Amino acid sequence: MTFPILGGNGAVAGYSIDNSLRFEDGDSAYLTRTPSSAGNRKTWTWSAWIKRGNISTTQKLFMAYGGNNEGGYTSIDLDSNDTFRVTGYAAAIETTTALLRDVSAWYHLMVVFDTTQATEANRVKMYINGEQAATSQGGSHPDQNFEPAINNNVIHTIGARYLTSATGEFLDGYMAEVHFIDGTAKAPTDFGEFDSSSGIWKPKEYTGTYGTNGFYLDFENSGSLGADSSGNGNNFTPTNFSDTDQMTDTPTNNFPTLNSLNVVNGELKQGNLYYTNGANWFNGVTGTQSFSAGKWYWEVRPTGSYWFIGIQDVDSEQTANSANGAYKWTYAQNAKKYNNTTYVDYGATYASTDIIGVAYDADNGTLTFYKNGSSQGVAYSGLDTSKRYAPFVNSYGSAMALNFGQDGDFAGTVTAQGNADGNGYGDFYYAPPSGYLALCTQNLATELSPTIDDGSQYFNTVLYTGNGSSQSITGVGFSPDFLWLKERSSTSHHQLFHDADGGVPKFMQSSSTIAEVQNSAVVSSFDSDGFSVGSSGGSNQSGETYVGWNWYTGASYGSNTDGSITSTVSANQTSGFSVVTYTGTGSNATVGHKLGKPLKFLIIKDRDASEGWIINSQILTGTTNGTLHFNTDAEYSGASTQFQGTNPTSSVFYIGTAGNVNNNTQKYVAYCFAEIQGYSKFGSYTGNGSTNGTYIYTGHKSQWLLIKNVEQAGGQWFIYDVKRETFNPLNSSLFAESSQAETSNNSALDIDILSNGWKIRNTGSGFNNSGIKYIYASFASNPFVSSTGIPVTAR
Repeated sequence: MTFPILGGNGAVAGYSIDNSLRFEDGDSAYLTRTPSSAGNRKTWTWSAWIKRGNISTTQKLFMAYGGNNEGGYTSIDLDSNDTFRVTGYAAAIETTTALLRDVSAWYHLMVVFDTTQATEANRVKMYINGEQAATSQGGSHPDQNFEPAINNNVIHTIGARYLTSATGEFLDGYMAEVHFIDGTAKAPTDFGEFDSSSGIWKPKEYTGTYGTNGFYLDFENSGSLGADSSGNGNNFTPTNFSDTDQMTDTPTNNFPTLNSLNVVNGELKQGNLYYTNGANWFNGVTGTQSFSAGKWYWEVRPTGSYWFIGIQDVDSEQTANSANGAYKWTYAQNAKKYNNTTYVDYGATYASTDIIGVAYDADNGTLTFYKNGSSQGVAYSGLDTSKRYAPFVNSYGSAMALNFGQDGDFAGTVTAQGNADGNGYGDFYYAPPSGYLALCTQNLATELSPTIDDGSQYFNTVLYTGNGSSQSITGVGFSPDFLWLKERSSTSHHQLFHDADGGVPKFMQSSSTIAEVQNSAVVSSFDSDGFSVGSSGGSNQSGETYVGWNWYTGASYGSNTDGSITSTVSANQTSGFSVVTYTGTGSNATVGHKLGKPLKFLIIKDRDASEGWIINSQILTGTTNGTLHFNTDAEYSGASTQFQGTNPTSSVFYIGTAGNVNNNTQKYVAYCFAEIQGYSKFGSYTGNGSTNGTYIYTGHKSQWLLIKNVEQAGGQWFIYDVKRETFNPLNSSLFAESSQAETSNNSALDIDILSNGWKIRNTGSGFNNSGIKYIYASFASNPFVSSTGIPVTAR
């Protein structure tokens, strides 16, 4: 199957999944089947794609029950602590250490059960997105040739705990492409593959056999949602589903839902497309996808009395904590439009069961609402088109059903009308305005057109162990132009390298103020696939572990005369990164950076003197002349002589007369970063002091994250990456201002990296004090959707 033609991207080819099945735990929905005879109970494979709705409750994915004994109960679960596990009657057989708490994208989950294996650790293997997951056992590995309940001639259930009847633990979310292979231990590559351009794990067509009891559920037949498409006729019986639970939200075309990780109050149902709220007037919920280009349409069907419907600027406000704040633009039932606590007359009143269409033109910054298909006129114009916006709703003692195109009957409350957008996507009650599209990853790929599908081509992390003499560190994928190196297992300074002058790379230390040093015993060269280290303990002590963070420009240094000071620049406009060197004059000046976009993050260091690192925090915090320092944990402070009170432009940054940025005849280096959609994000957020911490939307899946408290002394520079910890939560940090070893397995530092941002999972004072502002820098492994329409997987 192939995707249709999509605008400027042309044909996006590949295997397509057309449908999924929505499970609503409140409906007690599940599927059942009892095989007529047992299959191969020792060896089988289960594979499915899952998109989560409610989290942190035990939910059955697939189970079999034949009695309360060791071989009579076997289940594949999502546990209440959000682990993925295989359980038996007495204890968990295998449980992943990864926590699966992303609700915005799809997971591929797989279990290979083969107790014929002599090695006990090989008898149950679990996979998440094509990678074998680390697991632990509640008891012990199954005995060799153990026969579980799955594939016996007993009742098998999808989506519920079923003994003699369905007793709870209902699945909440979406399921697609469910395979069960009787008698064969399969590999993940039988069901998926890593995309050659982006590296994203994606579905592929399964072409193998199924065995006697095997089945394939593709949910293509809305009249028979448990139909087996394997050819075996092993059909399941659906209970408490309707044909309206067949969805077009799939692993190959991901639609938005309401974001349960960013809802302040209220409850989400029906695959996170139905929002109810009690007496919490000033709270709401955003959608899981955002847009900064294109024209977008969706629909809302309210019930009750009080509603606000509109959009939220997720670049400026990261929590849905008010109904009518400065960064929300809404239309209320009382014929008013609300923004920044002010309201004026707009449109007609609307009531319960009316359908409100929302049309936002992100290219021109205009927002228009429709009541039952009739335009109410432009509600807002002149919105900042450089910002990203997400759908937003709020209800007071009421409810709302949303349709982003995947649920044209609003959870079964109306009859779907089948109106698609101009690209053929979506099922809307009313026809979208001309040129407006459904929010889904196939459309977003065309409209947002990310320029970097695989972030590791421009930023990459490598881990290695020292040998005490010399070695070449490979696996970076390019020759770095900026290397940040840190010993993890012991105390040593962070060392930041560049080779602007050629020869042995020179370095300074973020955790000290030393002038530039050149020492081949630390790093002797930048190589085509990494770098080489010598015998220094800071880079290669025997038995110690190290991390290297690498940025790439791929450009030779050249003279730049855009500023009043002539600079020497190595720049990559695609990734928004340049290394700039210049010589100070002692007078107010400008310096060219060659990125063609305004800088969002700027780091400067005096190469000749023991001066502190200077970070232009005013870009992110909005403070006048605010500065931060890598080498201290101090809050930002005003410094009128640093940057002339002027933010960088698309060609230059401003420097004042302070010695740490512009001493006469002193040499300086500047690391300059512009923001690239889908690859890098620099912003700020406000902590909430809760274990259900702030959700930060970036529009990409992060691979490296830097966080700093900018309002309180003692705020460390936290550094996370996904190579040191390959699963959620991340809780091992290094600190840019300190030489201390890595802090590992500290639950107070818990964060989750998500498919479209990150979520704080604890009250850690360093990054989540209530009401305190923090800044962050994030570099992506992948955008939320690649330029060829591959949706990123959930993490």
